[in-house]
Amino acid sequence: MVLGLLEEKIHNLSDLDEPNKELQIIDEVIEAINREFDLSALRSPNQEVLEKIKSRIHFLVGKSYRQYGLYPPFQDHSKLSDEIARRILGLGFLDLFLPPARTDLSEITIYSTGLVQVMLKGNVRWETVNLQVEVSEVWRIITLLLGGQSKALNEATPSVNARLPATTSNPGGGRIKVLHPVIAPGNGYPSINIRLYEQKPVRPSWLLERGLMPSEMMEFLGSAVRDGQRILITGGTRTG
Repeated sequence: MVLGLLEEKIHNLSDLDEPNKELQIIDEVIEAINREFDLSALRSPNQEVLEKIKSRIHFLVGKSYRQYGLYPPFQDHSKLSDEIARRILGLGFLDLFLPPARTDLSEITIYSTGLVQVMLKGNVRWETVNLQVEVSEVWRIITLLLGGQSKALNEATPSVNARLPATTSNPGGGRIKVLHPVIAPGNGYPSINIRLYEQKPVRPSWLLERGLMPSEMMEFLGSAVRDGQRILITGGTRTG
């Protein structure tokens, strides 16, 4: 029955151009997977169920392509299947920047214009990422991140602070700041900044090895901590 509904909708949309066909494939496959699997299985799948869901997504994407008369290279088929899996099982496009996909980033930002930028660890300059994300997908990710913390971004609460939950691949988690378009006007996108924490505690030796402070300063701070003194750190963003 699920496949029948999928085939019917694909047939009705067969006159769309290729980019729009791919968007429709994404929507239709997500709908089909949501019909086939229980919500609990999609939210917390074990390894066996996870592989089953991914296999099913791959199959449905291939079937949809054929219904449209499209025969893309295998890597494009796999890329679209992976994108759909991220949307259903993870944090969508954000999974491209989070561990284990990447472990070299300290910050991720999506601006109200839709621009995506990242900052590499140890750097102070942003790098632009050539990635076009739909407004609806950004809102979906925000809802997913905030919903589990009993928070919501809306006109009544246009600025929200939240946390990026720790996972096995990202035990450090992170800090999230989101702004509603009502106070961050642009192209309708909510603005998101994610600052990722280190995956393990930062020890004095780590700071010294990277030249982030001289040994004399480290000794002074250590002495202040041991003596129970108050320490004030002040300055611009990233001073801490």
